[in-house]
Amino acid sequence: MQLPYKTALITGATSGIGEAFARKLPSSTHLILTGRNSLKLRELQDELQTETRKVDIIQADLAQSEGIEDLLMAVQSHSVDLFINNAGLGQYGAHADHTLQAEMHMIKVNVGAVTHLSHALCPTMARHNGPAAMIVVASVAAFMPLPYFATYAATKTYDLHLAESLAEEYKGSGLHIMALCPGPTRTNFGERSGMSGDSPEASYMDVNDVVDECLKGLERKKRVVVPGWQNKVLAQLPRFMPRRLGNMIAGIVVQRTRPSA
Repeated sequence: MQLPYKTALITGATSGIGEAFARKLPSSTHLILTGRNSLKLRELQDELQTETRKVDIIQADLAQSEGIEDLLMAVQSHSVDLFINNAGLGQYGAHADHTLQAEMHMIKVNVGAVTHLSHALCPTMARHNGPAAMIVVASVAAFMPLPYFATYAATKTYDLHLAESLAEEYKGSGLHIMALCPGPTRTNFGERSGMSGDSPEASYMDVNDVVDECLKGLERKKRVVVPGWQNKVLAQLPRFMPRRLGNMIAGIVVQRTRPSA
């Protein structure tokens, strides 16, 4: 795998898919890792920094405009040519059972931060002297309404549409934009979002396999990557059934997973 990027900014880098990207990128790539967990950031810095690779860490809460501005200020002195727009939140359960504060917090991270950072960084990356890329981490949930994950799915549909639209706007500029749409993945997302692991283990992908498939897609300049054959099937199902039927089936499937204790 030949990835020419010299400096990668990864949001949500302290766990899950973001951490896997940090570990999978070539050792020649300078890493800028950001997240809310300062202890985990320092641990990753100590582990991944070598004589030939620098690892910078920036603690930031992307639900706050101040956190986004602090991050942008910190990366001004770096020539970022790979931006992995990964930070995201999910919350399982009926929409009415969530507080408005929790719903808006999710929207601020999944939509607001993705938009703010893309708007700030993409024009500069498009003028970069050499290839540049942005990966927006969406979800297979972006392809369909998802009862009991309603706001999460809606935000990920936004992320997918934003990435595909910007990919067209920036084509020919040197900046390639791609959406990554993983399905269930073995990370701590389920625990944090209030879902248990009751879904069949075989339906969950290893996080390293997700990132490997994404990076292969990036190398081939794909605009959308859906890792795993099961997820590829799920992404296509809404095209072949009435929307109301698909919505009902999705709600039944999601309800099979009980909230964590």
